[in-house]
Amino acid sequence: MLQFPKVEVNKLSKIYNQDETTNETFPDVDSAKQFFITEEALDTFNEYCYRQEWQLTNNNRSLHWTISFELDTQSTDVSNSDQWRDVKSSMTIDKTWFADEHYPEIDHEAKNLF
Repeated sequence: MLQFPKVEVNKLSKIYNQDETTNETFPDVDSAKQFFITEEALDTFNEYCYRQEWQLTNNNRSLHWTISFELDTQSTDVSNSDQWRDVKSSMTIDKTWFADEHYPEIDHEAKNLF
């Protein structure tokens, strides 16, 4: 059977900015992730994303991320990007995506990190 190379698709980038009630300065990306996102949400990134890049921005007060997904040309299953979107949507509605009610102000037009 032919083996096709993996194809990276559907890049998505966001910046999570703190709202006006907080003014944390993060020492590293992991502390910013813990501030904004629950462990269950981070597991969702790890389960469905093909590639991830995270960095601090805004003088170490915001979290910028870019993710991509793998296009599986052999599968008839629901794509990883659709699964990630659906899980994120459900968790956002259930208020389990963001940690400790640190709902960020989101920059939806963030540039891709890769």
